[in-house]
Amino acid sequence: MTAETIEVGFTTNNSTFTYDSSTNKYLHSQYGGSHIDKENGEQLAFDNVIIIYSEKDDYYGTQYLQFNLWSGGDGYYMTQGKAIPIHWDKNTEWGPMIFQDEDGNDITLNQGKTWISIVPTEDKERTVIE
Repeated sequence: MTAETIEVGFTTNNSTFTYDSSTNKYLHSQYGGSHIDKENGEQLAFDNVIIIYSEKDDYYGTQYLQFNLWSGGDGYYMTQGKAIPIHWDKNTEWGPMIFQDEDGNDITLNQGKTWISIVPTEDKERTVIE
């Protein structure tokens, strides 16, 4: 599936990625504008973008969110202008997160910077990948 424009699905910051085929990177925007690195003045750019869906709850009754990152779930892996559906899992609290394609094969991420967005499962339908 093509992944030239990605709307992550966050309700608060309108996080989006736009694929730049001249650099093979995804440029990040939020709050209606480019997400700029204060240190170098450049827009944040990534070789890989991963969206995972997870159940959330309030952290011990506070305003902070707590995501369930131990039960696994679905998501997407985007790189080089393409997207594939994935399943993610984590065997232990401190173990690595494992990403697999729809056939259960482990995914090897392309070299470079990777952005991972954790989206509440209830907002899954807000994700748009075109």
